[in-house]
Amino acid sequence: MAWSYSNWRQQPGDAARLERLRLHMQEVADKITVDVEGDGFKKLSSPVRLYYESLQKQHDELEKRTRGRLRVIPVSFNG
Repeated sequence: MAWSYSNWRQQPGDAARLERLRLHMQEVADKITVDVEGDGFKKLSSPVRLYYESLQKQHDELEKRTRGRLRVIPVSFNG
């Protein structure tokens, strides 16, 4: 399968990688179907489902790493 957003790892910076990974996960999720069998026909989405699950794990790790770098800067509005 050809994916439009599979180059998420090549994006500069974790925030850009995370954004592209989310787009890739959506396009992969769109290809997950219900397994169908009958009359010599078989359509299985198990490999796509497994791929999606691996992307989910990578997403969680990247999101955790990105969140760990965010800093809150206090702002005072006392003029």
